[in-house]
Amino acid sequence: MQKKGESQRFRVVGVGENSVDLVVTVPHHPAPNEKLEALDVVALPGGQVASALVACARLGCDTRYLGSFGDDAHARLIEEALRREGVDTARCRHVRAPNRSALILVDAAAATRTVLWRRDPALDWPPEDMTSELLSEAGVLMLDATDLEAAVAAAVLARNAGVTVVADVDRPQPGLDRLLPHVDVLIAAEGFPQAMTGEASLGPAMRILRTRHPLALIVVTLGAGGAVAWNGETEIVSPGFVVPVVDPTGAGDAFRAGFVRAWLAGGRDIAGLLDHANATAALNCRAVGAQTGLPTFPEVQALVTDRAAPRSNGHGFGSERRGGG
Repeated sequence: MQKKGESQRFRVVGVGENSVDLVVTVPHHPAPNEKLEALDVVALPGGQVASALVACARLGCDTRYLGSFGDDAHARLIEEALRREGVDTARCRHVRAPNRSALILVDAAAATRTVLWRRDPALDWPPEDMTSELLSEAGVLMLDATDLEAAVAAAVLARNAGVTVVADVDRPQPGLDRLLPHVDVLIAAEGFPQAMTGEASLGPAMRILRTRHPLALIVVTLGAGGAVAWNGETEIVSPGFVVPVVDPTGAGDAFRAGFVRAWLAGGRDIAGLLDHANATAALNCRAVGAQTGLPTFPEVQALVTDRAAPRSNGHGFGSERRGGG
């Protein structure tokens, strides 16, 4: 809670996934039956919402996490890591189950990664235990679709309280049609709108998706290519920042944090929001793991305002707008 006399803070509440990632860096993606020596093996904190909250904390936001931890060493590792970053975990649940974990293969040559994960259903948050008091003082509620029932319950409460709901979705799954009507900003992975609508092209798919659901904004991340958004009238394209990539794990989580931080600071120019999000995502690719390379706000600002910074469109400047249709 912000105290009198403190500098301005921004409250972000997150509901969703935490994880411990066993990150294995290999010289190239292994072929079937190949024996390959790993370049590095390290256990690191991760998870979609957990990583986004850590990113928000480093950007200067006051953060609260609502999620479940297991009863193993992985649970202790990730909870301690969140607390060190200043994320409030006091209202989290602890259950008798293994914590969510993932094996991430990082291809050092291609700068890509493959994720294999496991999550026990016992980690689900009972939706009846999601209360408006848990969301008090929130400016933004961030969700993923890992625990869908809890996400729907939280989104309904937040919407009723006038809290902006930002959801991260990477693939279609049963029940999403119950969540999306309560979302203000949908930040989706590349290919999601097409998969949800059956439309082959991204632009028309985004338009159809927004017609079906009362979303204020749809944003689709495009990896190194940046992001594109649709607000019902204009398509805004923000090229990615070109940086040396060590590991892209967690770039999407960092993107959401950059967007949310700029939104809470009063930003409503979509191009500017996307530029801040892209800069945060790019800077996070500097190190192995979902959270290791997460930047501070001054680092993001320096990249956003650097007119000479190379972008994926081949120019040293930012967004472009396209008309609706």
